[in-house]
Amino acid sequence: MRKIRVAFDPHLANINQAYQAYFSKDEDIEWTLLSKPRWSEKPKLLVAIRAIFFLMKTFWEFASGKYDIIHINGANLGIAAYFASFFGARYIYTIHGSPHPDLERGEGCFKSFLAAFGLFLMKFVVRRAAGIYTISRFSKMELKRDFGVDADVIYNGINAGKMHRALCDSLRRKYQLESKEVFISVGRMIPIKQPFDVVSVFSNLKTMHPNAYLIFIGDGVLWDETVQRVHEQNLDSDVLFLKSVPFDEMREWYSCASYFISGCEMEGFGLAALEAASCGCIPILPNSGSFPEIFVRPEFLYDKKKLAQYVPPKPSEELSSYLSSVVKRFSWDNALQDYRDVYLKLAR
Repeated sequence: MRKIRVAFDPHLANINQAYQAYFSKDEDIEWTLLSKPRWSEKPKLLVAIRAIFFLMKTFWEFASGKYDIIHINGANLGIAAYFASFFGARYIYTIHGSPHPDLERGEGCFKSFLAAFGLFLMKFVVRRAAGIYTISRFSKMELKRDFGVDADVIYNGINAGKMHRALCDSLRRKYQLESKEVFISVGRMIPIKQPFDVVSVFSNLKTMHPNAYLIFIGDGVLWDETVQRVHEQNLDSDVLFLKSVPFDEMREWYSCASYFISGCEMEGFGLAALEAASCGCIPILPNSGSFPEIFVRPEFLYDKKKLAQYVPPKPSEELSSYLSSVVKRFSWDNALQDYRDVYLKLAR
């Protein structure tokens, strides 16, 4: 019996890597990562032209039966699969969190246009999908409530083999962190990620931990305003801003910290929080979004309106063991086994 041929629409680098590693030796599935143009490349006009030709090419491949199953991760390529489905193509669609158009408009005209266009296309792509999936019960609820989309939940995962506690002595020395209680936050500085709330949480924790120090990693349209918020609260000497860190170095940065802070109340999955937990950080998270279903226990969750009442849990063996069990539950092996079952079921 020949292998099932699966085409995968590229998403985040760590997601692509996880799928590629999992399916590279699969005896039943021939898994192909498509190579599409990235909007981050320049010049934008050239990327747009390349994207048009790529859509035309992939539509032909989809419609001609080159693949048994097409796994779409975004509506832009999804529209090619949608039209190809009229010629017999079968595709599944993973929606990585419900769109929030009002917040995405705050990321600039170009990003706002892409977000609005993607939302427009999404409404078509869901119509003929053989399966629609999303990454948490929270995202499932939002998609149903806001767009009438019924999706099944298959959680994203974490590659615990690449994310584990590491030596970070050189970073501690370089940034003089030896005597600090280190907190870390990782995420784009855009409206939906609410970086201002990270500053508020840290400012409150600073009153409990005078030696508290925050490593803030991320870039975006709210960068300047976030730096200004830190300055207004006289925290300049207590916060290290880094616009980007290579993924392969992230575990060292996480390992420098005892706690991880998120401000995002609409987080669809919370991969950064899981990565931090796998490196030994205790999460400090809003009591909303997907965080309550991922981390469950209330000591990790704060009420934005009652920050002064929140006291983060102290490190302990029991807490470490619990977080390890959370990380294990959301490993890629579990998620990708579910998708493997879907591929085989739909293609046979």
